[in-house]
Amino acid sequence: MGSRYRVEFELDGLPKSQTNNYGHWRTRAKSKKDWEERVVVATMGKWPKDPLSAATITLTRCSTSEPDYDNLVASFKPIMDGLIRARIIQDDKPSVIGHPDYHWEKAKRGQGRIRVVVEGTE
Repeated sequence: MGSRYRVEFELDGLPKSQTNNYGHWRTRAKSKKDWEERVVVATMGKWPKDPLSAATITLTRCSTSEPDYDNLVASFKPIMDGLIRARIIQDDKPSVIGHPDYHWEKAKRGQGRIRVVVEGTE
């Protein structure tokens, strides 16, 4: 049996929901890539030996207003893709990540951030 793996990190700022067709496609692609890279940098040196094939993920959005559930989930898409890019998880399909826990917490204006916890067995 493998060892337990856990990584926890926070990122300042808030990714935009991927369900809202905000801006030009190139702007959306750049934003997505930037958030993925931020995940890679935040987890550097904390990567599992191999990407997790089964993981429990808790995602918390701290913002001034509470999004509806669909937008809450969609706002984490670039973060999930960043976890794949960082080789923390194999994929973001349900057979790998199950049903992540999505949470929202009130934050003061200008202090938006996200918190991510990933747990699994290496």
